[in-house]
Amino acid sequence: MSTTKEADVSAGHPTLKLTGVEQLKPPGSDSNYLDWSWILEIHFAATDVDYIINDKPEVAQAKASFDRDNKAVCAVISRTIHPINIRHVRHLKNDARALWDSLKKAHDQDSSARGVMYWLRKLTLSRMVDVDLPTHLDEMARTFESLSALITAESPLTPDDIYSSSILNSLPPDWLSCVSVSSMMNEPRVDPSRLIDALKAEHLIRRKTTRSDDTA
Repeated sequence: MSTTKEADVSAGHPTLKLTGVEQLKPPGSDSNYLDWSWILEIHFAATDVDYIINDKPEVAQAKASFDRDNKAVCAVISRTIHPINIRHVRHLKNDARALWDSLKKAHDQDSSARGVMYWLRKLTLSRMVDVDLPTHLDEMARTFESLSALITAESPLTPDDIYSSSILNSLPPDWLSCVSVSSMMNEPRVDPSRLIDALKAEHLIRRKTTRSDDTA
């Protein structure tokens, strides 16, 4: 009986009146977390429940409307995420703040794991392959946002990053696939001197192999 009453109390909550939001995709290169969270943050602020995800828990819980607002925010988040995201938050059905923070962490970890080099290369290699310009620009914007999220005052984008990315972008596939270079491509950042040394070493190996084949 109490569960029914609680549901009735939250049923008319203004925060629940939200439609047309694209689901939060799973963590990965296609994640739309930045867009999704931006829309919900504005909606929560407009309906006066943003304190649920922004204030310290003890401050938020002291408000008379906390229980009702917490349920409404939980409901909105759960309705606007792809089911694959549930594995990150399955244990957080009744804690909107923890639910929000856990989703952010899951998507931030994936973006950070890919690193500056991945997103910088993806951005500079982007090419429009058909006539759908808006989609192409949206994809580039998402890539740019993922890169920007990793650039901070403590960890700025440097000329070395651009140089390393440009070297990698200039290489044909058979050079990118060599062991030493391909392993560097999985690193968050690559020092250009290391990359150049690895390429020169690979070049010497290939020259020796070619000479051996010629004399065989």
